Amino acid sequence: MKLLLKSIMLLFFLVGCSPDEDYSFQESQSEIVQKFRKEGYHEYNSRLNDILLADLNSLENGIICSSTIETIAVLSEKIKKEKHTVGCYVIEWNSSKSDPEDNNAITLEWNSKYGVIIRMFTKSSLIKQHLPLNSY
Repeated sequence: MKLLLKSIMLLFFLVGCSPDEDYSFQESQSEIVQKFRKEGYHEYNSRLNDILLADLNSLENGIICSSTIETIAVLSEKIKKEKHTVGCYVIEWNSSKSDPEDNNAITLEWNSKYGVIIRMFTKSSLIKQHLPLNSY
């Protein structure tokens, strides 16, 4: 996983990209997740690993822009170092496959048994169709 994350980060630096997604740390992960569920968002969750990152970054997928992938990679490394037992990072993201009003969100959290967990929330039926079919 480290090799893929480093490769992605190096690629972004070589082409002059930098993380420009809005993100924040929220103390209560359960409140954030419950909020999205109550508002009718579709939720996808999985352990974050090389296979999932490659799938999200694939050209066929196209649901997440490169700056969001970079933000996920950077925050993933930060989470591995911090290992917060409560709270999560929340990334707001847009996709070419959804309306800007959809307010898609990604949460990243630490789980002592599984490592970094990613949750993707969307109201877009197009994005929902392009999300991976299984967890990794």
